[in-house]
Amino acid sequence: MKLAILLFFLLNSGDKLVDVNRAPLEELRTLQVPDSVAENIYNYRLVHGPYRSVYELLRVPGMTPKLFKKIKDQVEIVRMREGRDFSFYVERIRERGASEESPRESSFDEWIGLLAQPINVNKATVDDLYKLDRVSLIDAAAVVKRARILGFRYSRDLRGTPGLSYYGYRNMRNFVTYRDLEPEPVRGWISLESDYYNTLFTEGSDLTERIDDLEQGADTSLYADLLQAGWDSSQVENLIARLEKERENINEIKPGPYFNFKGRFTFFGKYRAGLSYNISPYKPDRDLKKVYLGAENLGFIRRLYLGNYRLTLGQALLFDNTDESRDRILTRPQGLYPDISRTESFDLFGAALELKLGPATPLFFFSNAKRDAVPDRDGNPLFYYVGSIVPENYRDLFTEKIIGTSLRSDLPSPFPIGTQVAFNYFQIKYDSPPTARFEDLDIPFDKDSLKGDPAFSWITGETKKFFGIEARTVKYPISLELEAAKEKGGGSAYILKGRYQENFFYFNFLFRHYDVNYTNPYMRPFQEDSRLEDTPMEKPYRLIDPLASELSELPIPKPETGFYLETRYQFTRRLLIPRAYIDVWKDNTDGLWNYRIQGSIEFRPVYPVRLRVRQKWQRRRNLRELSITESFTRETTGRIYALLTDYDYIGLEARYGRVQLKSRLSYPEEEIDGGFVAITFDHNLSRKSEIKGGAIVWRTGGMSQWAFEDVGIDFLYGNGTKYYISFLERPARNLSLKLKFRFKDSLFPHTGLLGRDIYTSEGKPIYYFTEEESQYSVHFNLDYTF
Repeated sequence: MKLAILLFFLLNSGDKLVDVNRAPLEELRTLQVPDSVAENIYNYRLVHGPYRSVYELLRVPGMTPKLFKKIKDQVEIVRMREGRDFSFYVERIRERGASEESPRESSFDEWIGLLAQPINVNKATVDDLYKLDRVSLIDAAAVVKRARILGFRYSRDLRGTPGLSYYGYRNMRNFVTYRDLEPEPVRGWISLESDYYNTLFTEGSDLTERIDDLEQGADTSLYADLLQAGWDSSQVENLIARLEKERENINEIKPGPYFNFKGRFTFFGKYRAGLSYNISPYKPDRDLKKVYLGAENLGFIRRLYLGNYRLTLGQALLFDNTDESRDRILTRPQGLYPDISRTESFDLFGAALELKLGPATPLFFFSNAKRDAVPDRDGNPLFYYVGSIVPENYRDLFTEKIIGTSLRSDLPSPFPIGTQVAFNYFQIKYDSPPTARFEDLDIPFDKDSLKGDPAFSWITGETKKFFGIEARTVKYPISLELEAAKEKGGGSAYILKGRYQENFFYFNFLFRHYDVNYTNPYMRPFQEDSRLEDTPMEKPYRLIDPLASELSELPIPKPETGFYLETRYQFTRRLLIPRAYIDVWKDNTDGLWNYRIQGSIEFRPVYPVRLRVRQKWQRRRNLRELSITESFTRETTGRIYALLTDYDYIGLEARYGRVQLKSRLSYPEEEIDGGFVAITFDHNLSRKSEIKGGAIVWRTGGMSQWAFEDVGIDFLYGNGTKYYISFLERPARNLSLKLKFRFKDSLFPHTGLLGRDIYTSEGKPIYYFTEEESQYSVHFNLDYTF
């Protein structure tokens, strides 16, 4: 009740003026003018750009002196500077993390850097614009075509570009300028971020249980089973020593501050430098440091980086070196960029050079970096490792030397602007190749075996070589993109992607196929699952080394074949489909088909209320050990929120889902359900101060749940409650400060302590005890550009 009163007070304090440069049409209709005049105010802004003075309203068709006098004191003009309002938009970029298919950290870094140093749209290439957040290939080609014919002087010129969608314009405008910025001795952007959590998650219990099982000697079941499976006693003893060292490393982990510093700098408009420094309590003795030097647009040198860099080729079928895995990413920033992200397990360190030779942009890259790995029974690297906890015996087990090239060229007329072809190649040379002996992680003779599972098949050797081709073209309102890749001595993979786009409508199509024996550790294309997801590797209690379960989080996709369809359509100003999609795919490791359907509809009955309903249906099938696991999920989400003045909003969201688990072997059919209720708000105390917050109550019932916060996603387990509040301060246009407090209380009911679950006569499980975990955290962030 107190929270509701506080929210009411905050959201209703003070009279609000309507900012005609930012107000949506629904808000303009609240002015004391006819709806037709409100629409003319809105359309005038779209055509001519932001208003410079309140008296410019007199130029709007239908605006009489009498009407102007009536609304003059109800409106205000806040000047807008495209591409330069850093303190406001830096947080809006990070809010993109609050989505199912959110971009990656390196993408955020690149976009935030462009806020500080925007692109001159008159000199931009299609690739320069296509890398921007939610800017389509069709949008990018339309803008480049207009720039070559007429050029751009103002924002209104950009808005009037034929073929540029409203969404493309809205997402592009803050990252572009219409003239070259005066070269200065130094320009840059720095970010300082710190977090503290009172509790940390560690994999301790399964590890202790495994050590206890082994230390009892050769007469114990696990020790004897390992010997029977072909291990010798020295290998088992080395395993025990290794697990004890892992436990020792985990016990050294204590709650402490996270710290991350980033800086990107440009000297005289052409020379680049950057660095980052990251401290994590999960790695108390292993800080992450990154640095790069570079040059851009220096004669025929388009980009040159020495040190850490990030590279994404095409649809990431051949190469993308991020650590982060995201499902259903349809578009991503492509090309060569500096890297100061927290990507560590697949980071590149070396040199990369991109040239500009007429229509051709050849790229050459080299990297020499050490990699963490899970060890096999002999202590050799078994496979790449990505995990928050990296014990000493996992660290730097092998070195990768990567050499590659991409020969890319724009095709001249009569091919449409944006048409491009590319030929790609790279090779990996190992000093100690990963053995991929996943059976060394398997507990022998239990019901789940890793041996023979196609998901665990991997082509090994001292050198791996990959070849790829790309092609794309765009002719309004259609774009097509194709990529294919082949591993020498292995399989192949390909993606075909298309888009049809109009102003308030789009339709996306994607078809993909990845062979089981296309074993590229740097592929990050569109996916539904990672390669080792939904396998016994997910279960620590099924592994000899429980910490190796982190391999299920590797960003390498599962071999799959499928098609994906997605659309957005606005029927009227009050009714739209924000997003709807269907994905049907086959898991090529077991040959079973799955589908996922999700759609939402939004209705805006009156300003400022919006009602949105989202429905999801999903069927998943999984074949392991001749047993098919099948689940069917139905999930309904309802959301109501009000967009108030000055970007204020308050929202209420509720979700309920049910998962039906089909019976298999000794497991009966089961149905689980769960859901949550959440409230969120955003209130601008002034032009420089903002407060955001939310509260959520959930019950999962064993069903996976997740909910968005202000700039990210949080996964919910058990039952519980959570509160958070963020304070944002923008003391200057080039400075943004944020302070966030969060409290989360989770309850975990436990069953099956007697070796089997026990149910009441009504079929409800009996819980033996409930574990409680209370977590609080504090977050601080500073962004500054100069």
